Amino acid sequence: ALVFFRDITERKQAEAALQLSQQRLSLHVEQTPLAVIEFDLTGRVQQWNPAAVATFGFSREEAIGQYWSFIVPTAIHGQLDGVWAAIVGQRGGGRSTNENITKDGQTISCEWFNTPLVDSDGRTIGVASLIQDITERMRTEAALRESGAKLTALFRILPVGVSVLDAQRNIAEVNPALEKILDVSREDLLKGLHESRAYLRPDRTAMPADEFASTRAIREQLPVHNVEVGVVRENGDVIWTNVSAVPVAFPDWKVVLVTSDITERKRTETALREALEFNQQIIHGAHEGIIVYGRDLRCEVWNPYMERLTGLPAAEVLGRHPLEVFPFFREAGIMEMLEKTLAGKSPRSHDFQFQ
Repeated sequence: ALVFFRDITERKQAEAALQLSQQRLSLHVEQTPLAVIEFDLTGRVQQWNPAAVATFGFSREEAIGQYWSFIVPTAIHGQLDGVWAAIVGQRGGGRSTNENITKDGQTISCEWFNTPLVDSDGRTIGVASLIQDITERMRTEAALRESGAKLTALFRILPVGVSVLDAQRNIAEVNPALEKILDVSREDLLKGLHESRAYLRPDRTAMPADEFASTRAIREQLPVHNVEVGVVRENGDVIWTNVSAVPVAFPDWKVVLVTSDITERKRTETALREALEFNQQIIHGAHEGIIVYGRDLRCEVWNPYMERLTGLPAAEVLGRHPLEVFPFFREAGIMEMLEKTLAGKSPRSHDFQFQ
């Protein structure tokens, strides 16, 4: 008898390695959180892992043999026919995002990663797909886009100036209201051309940069509110602003500023102050007695002539009721005259003798 022996150690090792690899792949397919579906060349399901059950709701038994369209809305069948043809023809379709249908009729959004399965001759014999349910991610992204759009719209229509500075205090973002307040275009603000202007404290002395609300907010890492700043324009006019700054912890944003134009308010305050000073000069220089009572009938003005006339200094009269100083005002009819005046009536002049 003639006996032949052949060493098949390498073949057995290769078979063992292949079996181990297949076991690992099978375990991975069973345990991966991604849905794994394998289709044959006709588009019918051959493999359906537990994650596919969780994603689409169909059991393995229900899914095996089904055509791929059973988890796709009818409205996009035509669109995905083209994707399927591209995958099978090895011309693309490797990645797509589309709507899918679950067993209970819900519409979900899924991201598909498709790979054509080929034989040793390179011919397509099936398709393997990995699917991730991205419904919540899509909803979150849509909500973020909507929120961003709302914030952008609000940012642009706010009647107060809003600007965002980076760590170097350069303007990173600015709204139209600030352009109008400072009379500087967005482009020039982003270039920092406004920095060449002079800035004033409320007393009109120069305001150094370390007193700016933005500088203080970044340095102290605390909100800084209601800093009055005068901005001297190139023609010498002063724009008065009220600035508040809040530090923020974003990589490209370090402080947000809100700027209000208070120029008209400052002009009104100045005019009122000047008018008051003028009235005070008239009252103090008058050659007749002048007393001013408030609505509570407390004395607010007692001019020098009244001091000379009565011998009473202003300090003893201001803030007091008429009857506390002049008890005879009631009998003399002065109180009745004052009360009619407060009631909006026009009393007649009244002569009386000081006691």
